[in-house]
Amino acid sequence: MSFNRPLPSYKQFDYTVHRADYADTFYNRLKKEIADAEAALKEGQSLSLEYSSPSGDRVTVRNIGFRNPNLIMLYGSYQRGNDCTVLAHMESLQLIHHNGPEVMSMATVPEETKLYLNCMEEVRDRVNLVRDVMEHRITTRRDVFDIELVFVQLRKILELIAFASLTANKDKYAAVHAKFAAHYKAKLMLQELEKINPEFYPQPFATPELQPDGVKLCGEATGKSLTKEDFEFLYDKTGDLLHARNPFAPATPTVNIKLPVAEWISRIQGLLALHRARLVDGKQWIVQIPEQGEIHLWLAEPVIAK
Repeated sequence: MSFNRPLPSYKQFDYTVHRADYADTFYNRLKKEIADAEAALKEGQSLSLEYSSPSGDRVTVRNIGFRNPNLIMLYGSYQRGNDCTVLAHMESLQLIHHNGPEVMSMATVPEETKLYLNCMEEVRDRVNLVRDVMEHRITTRRDVFDIELVFVQLRKILELIAFASLTANKDKYAAVHAKFAAHYKAKLMLQELEKINPEFYPQPFATPELQPDGVKLCGEATGKSLTKEDFEFLYDKTGDLLHARNPFAPATPTVNIKLPVAEWISRIQGLLALHRARLVDGKQWIVQIPEQGEIHLWLAEPVIAK
């Protein structure tokens, strides 16, 4: 964490007598608190600083300045990678600091692996679309078309989950995706994926708990989440509605998906809300997907018990 004094254009606000209610005093106090937090870090830990805007966007803060009488200046970037400068009133400023593996912003993620977060963002958008259709906020005005729209979204969500772990390697992704068109059954598709990345399937985690040694421990998720068996079942069932019906068929086809759509969506969210992603290149990420706002990603490293 680095700091800067006010920009040259603001030198007229540099007072020789510092008032307790002015931004420079707040700035110096904030700088000391951050320095103390850095000094308390254990070996292998790092400190990252975040600002949450009123709209819910998170900014990874790299530098801090001030402008008297009451403005704090935050220089950083949104998690999607765009640089930004935030002017915040010191009385409303709330910063979050993390002790541990540093939150990775999109600006620091290699270009090819940004695709993983893009996949997860698309999954969330499609989940929200399914919810909107099921709760009648969006409609095609034909029930059968609404049902088909939901099934298409579910199918695409599953495909995004399956292929996201391969996005770190374009060549392997292309090879498997070329074979994908020939696989109409999920089991065959998953077998192909496992040949490239045996641990491609996300591992859901519960909310991490801070341990006495400063390590955040992610335990196994206890709620219901989408299993591989669920994946295979739902993938195959949603495929039944992707093709036009034979007009000479004696009855309107029905597809039994065993659970309500809302339950399937809940299980998909249970799988992805906080999960470990093991990419084809061996990297492991902890990924958190809130219902809205920026998706968060941390590098995951195993801790060997002594």
